[in-house]
Amino acid sequence: MIRVVIGGQFGSEGKGSVTSWLARRCKLDLVIRIGSPNAGHTFEGPDGTIFKMRQLPCSWAFSNAPICIPASAIVDTEVLLAELEMIRKGGYSGEVCISPLAAVIEDGHRMREDAILTGTVGTGTGAARAAKCLRQAKLISEFPDFVQYAKQDYVEDVLASPDSSILIETTQGFGLSLDGRYYPHCTSTNVDVYRALSDAGVPHGLHDIQALLVLRTFPIRIAGNSGPLFEETSWPRLRHLYGNHIPNEQSTVTQRTRRVGNWDSGAARSAIRYINPAQIFLTFVDYVFPDIVVGGIDVHVDAWLRFIEASLERSIDWVGVGPGRIIDRKALSEQT
Repeated sequence: MIRVVIGGQFGSEGKGSVTSWLARRCKLDLVIRIGSPNAGHTFEGPDGTIFKMRQLPCSWAFSNAPICIPASAIVDTEVLLAELEMIRKGGYSGEVCISPLAAVIEDGHRMREDAILTGTVGTGTGAARAAKCLRQAKLISEFPDFVQYAKQDYVEDVLASPDSSILIETTQGFGLSLDGRYYPHCTSTNVDVYRALSDAGVPHGLHDIQALLVLRTFPIRIAGNSGPLFEETSWPRLRHLYGNHIPNEQSTVTQRTRRVGNWDSGAARSAIRYINPAQIFLTFVDYVFPDIVVGGIDVHVDAWLRFIEASLERSIDWVGVGPGRIIDRKALSEQT
């Protein structure tokens, strides 16, 4: 079984929370983080510490399953080294495998993005990916600090086994697909299940695939000229409507305040059609119902969820209420 955690909007849907929650619930043989460091995934560790990961998956605090960074990944060496040190200090004792073919971001890539792109976090990811397409990129195998992690054969053995339990954590969200409706306000790749499996290097036809779609109540986009956002509002406006518990969200990479919009059922339905998820997670429900953190799903929350489900024409399976808690929509109880 391969589970693919994929965002249905513009990123920051809570994929890190879902990945770490799955790591607590499922036996895993391998966790693959595809993508690049142009986004940070947040999760809550066992002791309540909040972690934000940009290169490694959010499973490590709850599972020692091997971690893989595949050949398709774009790597920031400083970020990756810092996270490798972080997880070791945090108690992770599993194996880390990095494909020697992963491309590396250089300073010139960041400068190029700053010069020609708007509405970007400016990590150099797109320019590094373009350099790899042109056969000009440096590869992680050229950096001595990472030689010890180049163990691709082991990863291939796990991937080839049809009985393996594999978790793929994707980056960004469906609405940022390069070939999607929001071009040019997008990322440098497509965000969908097919691309995730290809980027992870999964052999065709050997595994059952389960797509897990993550949506959030109030979609966000990064600051600046980052593209259309349905019924754009503001964090002060949301606090006025729902309470002062809602923070000004900031991007993990740039630390700039995010743009925020109201629930967009049309965009969510589009993601559902293309992703065809086995299960749907709706996160940040505590923004609308802060008491859900203590009281769970009561009749008022249930009625609101039914309204959202009607707009989706699809049931919600799990409700996210923070970086460390997922509630079962059907059982009306917390899953740990």
